[in-house]
Amino acid sequence: MIKFNGDWSYHLKLTELCKLNSDRFFGYESRKKQKENLLNGILPITISDARDLNPDPLPEQIQTISWILSNQDLIMETLFESVISIIFPYYKNKWGDEENEESYPKLGNKAELNKALGIDSISIQTFHKEQLAYYTIYFDFCTDEEHGLAIAMHKSRLISFGAIGDIDDKEVIEDLGLNYEKWLNDQFTRQQNKKLVYHKPLDKYKKFKPWQEQENRYYPYGLFHMKRDDELIKFIEEGNITVDGNSTTFLELAIRLDRDIITTYCLGKNPIKLYKPFLEAMKKDNFDLMNKILDLGFLLNSEIAQMSPLYIEIGNLANQLKGKEDVSPTLKRINYLFAKGIDPYLQDRFGRDAFYRIKRIDEESIKSEVLSIVKSISKNYMKGQ
Repeated sequence: MIKFNGDWSYHLKLTELCKLNSDRFFGYESRKKQKENLLNGILPITISDARDLNPDPLPEQIQTISWILSNQDLIMETLFESVISIIFPYYKNKWGDEENEESYPKLGNKAELNKALGIDSISIQTFHKEQLAYYTIYFDFCTDEEHGLAIAMHKSRLISFGAIGDIDDKEVIEDLGLNYEKWLNDQFTRQQNKKLVYHKPLDKYKKFKPWQEQENRYYPYGLFHMKRDDELIKFIEEGNITVDGNSTTFLELAIRLDRDIITTYCLGKNPIKLYKPFLEAMKKDNFDLMNKILDLGFLLNSEIAQMSPLYIEIGNLANQLKGKEDVSPTLKRINYLFAKGIDPYLQDRFGRDAFYRIKRIDEESIKSEVLSIVKSISKNYMKGQ
């Protein structure tokens, strides 16, 4: 059992469930750590958090963890019966598959279930009834190795299943006796009315709940999209985040959306992530801005092959020639890249360079024309090549 300490992810000793650890799913180097954990009977478990300020999980969630610990055999029996009688038939019908041992292995008993499933983790949901929460188990799956399988359960009942990422809450909501469409509309209304808030850790554990962390990550982007520039700049100046942001940089967004105040501010804060901002400036033919990004330290040859700005512009040129569009802006950008020292011959580990984009052009006439144009431009800048 867990002793909750403000974290929402744990590792539990679930010996029976961890027997779903076949080398078919976990024999790869990338899965080595998971395989080791499973052999030791250890499984990751996540507790979904209610979007409130209660620092603890729901009592029903804690009860469910205790129930799972005590009823692994029962869960395995449900999984075994469900795979044979419900899940395999569903996928055979959906995809028109014939019986075969690779995708639909014969399972004589629940001890052979690991031919079909490799357990990954469990998530304890906030939905609950009868003093126990619903929970979802995630698996590698023989029938759909690309997407895996998620199975939602309540006690030992299968509620729903589907590819990981595709399964929704519809069957759970309906199992609770609620109207799914009304519930969905209520969630949408709450989302629309949600205020932009930057949260502080909750007092009890001095930690955030996951939903608060998510909102905090979005907060500066919310300021950006609401055009609250002064507040965003103040937020950055206070050291809460840098202009490089979390994933998308503020410079990239500002250039894309013509937010000149934020663009100027970011340029003055020594941004590190410069590749995507450079591409955004290039899309807008903003050569002055491209020069400023180069002056900040962006190296044209830091991205090669399919990531190279030249590769991208060769693709644009091919598409424009095919569509009989004006190519002069693209030619200007290609000239600029060569003038600034781009090297089209730098290769990735597959031996592809920026000119590889020309080889990918389907129409021979377009391929020939692009090759002629690009070679003509490059010889003006790359003597002896």
